[in-house]
This record gives sequence, structure tokens and C-alpha cells, in this order.
Amino acid sequence: MKMDELDRILSSDQMLTPSSDFESRVMKRILVEAASPSIRFPWTLFALSLTVQAFLAGLAARTDIVYRANHLLWKKIDIWITALSDPALQIAALMAVTSIVGTFLLVWGSLRLTGARD
Repeated sequence: MKMDELDRILSSDQMLTPSSDFESRVMKRILVEAASPSIRFPWTLFALSLTVQAFLAGLAARTDIVYRANHLLWKKIDIWITALSDPALQIAALMAVTSIVGTFLLVWGSLRLTGARD
């Protein structure tokens, strides 16, 4: 349908009505969509991501103690240990790892939900 023809139809004073079987086709399609299974919330992925984040937070809390012990045991590497035991560095590393893992899980989960990849 061309724009001129569409403009002519829409600008006319005639009452526009849908075809007789339009309502039945729409209702059939609605019923088909309503009968299809809904998408479940990925609780397993959510629980897995919470577990990974809790593990990484615990690991970050533990690393400070381990690095302090290393500092006392091996004084020759005290520069590295001091740098690695910096809380700001630990938080940044934890956030980076969590972001990478979270991004991977979100992409993997969305591909599975959409059926793009089994």
C-alpha cells in the first residue's frame, strides 16, 4: 500500500471497520500465547551468583590475614605483600572479579533462556 492511498483512506469520512474474522484471529493468537509456558526466573543462577559473591568477599577478608602472616614470615617480599594487603586494592580486585564473573553468568544465562545456546 502506498502512502497516497493510505492518506486517501484515512482522510475519508467512511467508518473503518476490521474484517469479520479479525477478532477471532486475534483471540486465537492471544490464547496460543497465553497457553505457552512462561519464562521461569533463573533462581539457580541467582543462588550461584550470590554464593560466588559471598565466597569472593570471604576470600578478600581472608587475604588480609594471609598477607600479614607472609609479611612476618618473609621480610624480603614485604613490598609485594604490603601492596597486596592494601584494602583499596583488595576491594578493587574483588569488584573486578565479581564484575567479570557476573557478566559471564548473565550472558550465559540469557543465551540459555533465549535458546540461542543450549
